[in-house]
Amino acid sequence: MISQYAWQQLTGPTVDITNSSLDTAHFQFPLVDAPTHFEFSLNVTDNEGLSHVQTVTLSLQPILEGYTNLVGPVSIGFVETSQSAENVVVHGSYAYVTDGENGVQIVDISSPRSPQIVSFVDTLDRALLLWDNRAREVLR
Repeated sequence: MISQYAWQQLTGPTVDITNSSLDTAHFQFPLVDAPTHFEFSLNVTDNEGLSHVQTVTLSLQPILEGYTNLVGPVSIGFVETSQSAENVVVHGSYAYVTDGENGVQIVDISSPRSPQIVSFVDTLDRALLLWDNRAREVLR
């Protein structure tokens, strides 16, 4: 019967390991901007004191130039609207943003680090909702 588990990081930038004394640990990797290797070991010990160590190497590859393993929202670029941006629909390389009294702003997001407003739609009144025809739903 297993009496102890011990996960340990051997190489790579520091990773937060939770539940390192359980059979299944959770790893919180840092953001990296280049291919990066991480090595971990798991030492398993039984009731008789016998143990076995296994190592594993993980590699993170960038999925967006300069960033990888994005866990949550991370700001990599922004665009200023003249009112208050409230809702957005993304389709291909464009974001459609409701902008209060200024209608809907159309933003080219093909370069995520430097999005640009390329056009707008005057809604004659305050723009609050967008219709996503692909999903057949109103976005609020």
